[in-house]
Amino acid sequence: MAFERITVDPARMGGQPCIRDLRVPVATVVSMVDEGMSVDEVVDAMPDLEPEDVHAALRFDAETDPAHLVMPGVHRIASLLKRWLLGTHQGAVRREHLDA
Repeated sequence: MAFERITVDPARMGGQPCIRDLRVPVATVVSMVDEGMSVDEVVDAMPDLEPEDVHAALRFDAETDPAHLVMPGVHRIASLLKRWLLGTHQGAVRREHLDA
């Protein structure tokens, strides 16, 4: 599958997959969502991003992360459960957190 909003340039950000050449790594966006931020909150925190960028980052992560290929969704569920148990999860767990 082609990812139109995800770019990889060995000369930029150490070759990390980024959002539209913006020097915003996919991993950063995925971490923000994993930490409980909604798509709108991520876009508010990073005004250069669009909601479609966040969705593209989550799809890219889900389709390229070996852990997700073996057991889809387990990574996000485990991350949310860990934060809930530690009392560090902010906000409610929403369906969009689990969809990729």
